[in-house]
Amino acid sequence: MANQDIDFFTDATQRMTLKNSGELGIGVTGPNAWLHVKSIGTKETFRTDAPVNYDNYWRMFRNGTEYGRFINFNGATAFYIQAARGHLRLASGDGGNAIESFEIIGGSGSDAGFVGIGDYSSFTAQRLLDVYSNSNYPQFRILI
Repeated sequence: MANQDIDFFTDATQRMTLKNSGELGIGVTGPNAWLHVKSIGTKETFRTDAPVNYDNYWRMFRNGTEYGRFINFNGATAFYIQAARGHLRLASGDGGNAIESFEIIGGSGSDAGFVGIGDYSSFTAQRLLDVYSNSNYPQFRILI
């Protein structure tokens, strides 16, 4: 059985595949990532559930260093995205062509908490709120 995939079945239907290279597919027979989950119908694809008095979160690491978390704190009614290192940025687009268009500056410096909206490739937020178009100059700015 060396170098073969392991397939899991229920009621004669393949439900999960563990490829010999380590990729795990749930609901998909040919996973394209370390964990590839495919939803069928109206069921939710993924769920995490924490008991009362515990936080529910995912942590992201690169080479052993934490870079961020998705968190629902114990008892909180809000959902948080926490950048553990540096700024929080949101981007749209595909892969290497993504354009960062929203930034919150992190840290404890004098610019911590500044927000930038627009084409991030041409700006860094310099005031409490900077809104940019495709130019290097803010179109709207709130000063503090």
